[in-house]
Amino acid sequence: MSLYSSTSAFAKDVWLPGLNYELLSEPGTLLGWLGSYTDSRVTVDVEGRRSYLKLRIGDSLGQGTISQGGDYPSPGDPTYDEAQVNLSHLSHALDFTMEELALLESTEAAAVPVMAEKMTAAKEAMSSDIERQAWGDGTGVLANVASSSGSTITLDATTTAQVDRDRYVWIDDANRARYDVVNGSTGAQQVTGFTVSDINESTNVLTCSATMTSATSAGVVVRSGTWASGGAYNSLEFPGVKAMVSDSNTYMNIDRTASGKGYWKGVVNSNSGTLRPLTEELIHQTMNKVARRAGRQPDGSYAAFASLGSWTAYHQIMTPGLRYTVDGAADIGFGRPLEMLGVPLYRGARCPRNSIYLLKKDSIKFIRPKHNKPGDLLNFVNLGGSEFFLKNASTGQGHAASVIAYLDGFLGMMTTRPRDHALLGDISEVASAY
Repeated sequence: MSLYSSTSAFAKDVWLPGLNYELLSEPGTLLGWLGSYTDSRVTVDVEGRRSYLKLRIGDSLGQGTISQGGDYPSPGDPTYDEAQVNLSHLSHALDFTMEELALLESTEAAAVPVMAEKMTAAKEAMSSDIERQAWGDGTGVLANVASSSGSTITLDATTTAQVDRDRYVWIDDANRARYDVVNGSTGAQQVTGFTVSDINESTNVLTCSATMTSATSAGVVVRSGTWASGGAYNSLEFPGVKAMVSDSNTYMNIDRTASGKGYWKGVVNSNSGTLRPLTEELIHQTMNKVARRAGRQPDGSYAAFASLGSWTAYHQIMTPGLRYTVDGAADIGFGRPLEMLGVPLYRGARCPRNSIYLLKKDSIKFIRPKHNKPGDLLNFVNLGGSEFFLKNASTGQGHAASVIAYLDGFLGMMTTRPRDHALLGDISEVASAY
């Protein structure tokens, strides 16, 4: 006979109140510093989904100094270029059963916390995805596929390609999102709509919810619904910081590699994909080039952002300068931003690996539709006074006993002065196993 009977209080399973949240549900380091994409101080409102802006890229050329009795200088208008800004259409779907809706009208209103939990989870998932796109390069590629077998794929793990370094920045836990594997060149789908159930970071193997044998070494991992194929891979995401701070891509429809487009390049101090130790000399080189190209020394409007291992590499540089406060406590900024030549250096779990980004706050803007209400970005789609739409039946005609709600919005991101920003890349991280 059991020591504890079924009537014993100790034999009961007890559920504690509420939910324990295991996921990141707060703005990341970048959005925490830059400000909310609903804040008019850091946004530009545009009328169309695609907008154009003129850039003055040269001075008036009519300047000169006249000799006695000489001629006035020839006039010369400033030079201009044209950039293009696109908004990405963000969306999130969630469903509710008719039983949950019916409980809304009950005395206990038992479905209220269930619906609030689902809506909160949807909002947090979209906020996290906006942070991901704000850091991204606009391609939406999360990892490269090396091989596949059964229900698993193995990821490329080179230290030369940035996407391989960042493979666990956003594929960091199981059950976080739905993914697709598509051909990185043609856009042909290989596997769609799967979730990740287990991650082995030591072998770079992902266990997935689908048969993954169609995934090839030409495949890339992306979030489901973020790409389209028109004969080539085409991302639907907006370009973020990694696209903004570059010297070798096309940004806002201007090819930075073309002749005469040097004005549109960000300041990049990299090493062709080969990692090297972080040094004070590299930091001074980067800061000095920003000062020369931006026209002034980085000041309080700037901040620097580093991956955890890159931040620790700078922390070690600071260690010989250890100082003490009056009470004898060591203070080299651990847990707070470190000062880097007058600029605060923040560490962030979502920052690209092996990198330090130097960003100027008032030179980065989120772009929203002008028709949005102030402070409004994401809204539930409302047709005919209802935010709920009947789901189709799984088979045959008719509807299922549940409804769908759609969270919807448009957003973009831009800088009109790439030279204000810098990337110090290809840094060997310290304490890099995290």
